[in-house]
Amino acid sequence: MKLFFLSALIFITTFVKAQVDTLKAYDRADSIIRLIDERKMEELILNSTDSIKCFPCENKNMLASRFFKYELYHIFNPDLIRRLKSSVKQLHVDKHHADVAIVFYNIYQKNELAPGHEGGTFGIWLYRDDENLKFTGVETVP
Repeated sequence: MKLFFLSALIFITTFVKAQVDTLKAYDRADSIIRLIDERKMEELILNSTDSIKCFPCENKNMLASRFFKYELYHIFNPDLIRRLKSSVKQLHVDKHHADVAIVFYNIYQKNELAPGHEGGTFGIWLYRDDENLKFTGVETVP
């Protein structure tokens, strides 16, 4: 009986830890969006890695300073920020890159843009640096 309770406790602790990590990732991604929207560049830089992966950009991997200066506000326009703030989120952790978590925001519903369109998501990449999550990239799925 003790073994059963111990096993259940380990299972529940793992589940709770996963939930906390998901909520932490959602909170961090939302705070990145808020910092961009409020144009708080100094805080954004402190909460970012030195390089940014930008899949919608021509240069897919660049220094963060270049991304913030030349790409940030082309990508994060007012319409996208509005959609991100009201979107359903989903967390993805790649088993090959466990140090990166991606928060996907469902920004377009199926058939929203045109009949038969599959919808669209926007991903904010977060790098796990010890217990911190730092902004490290963006991507779109279609």
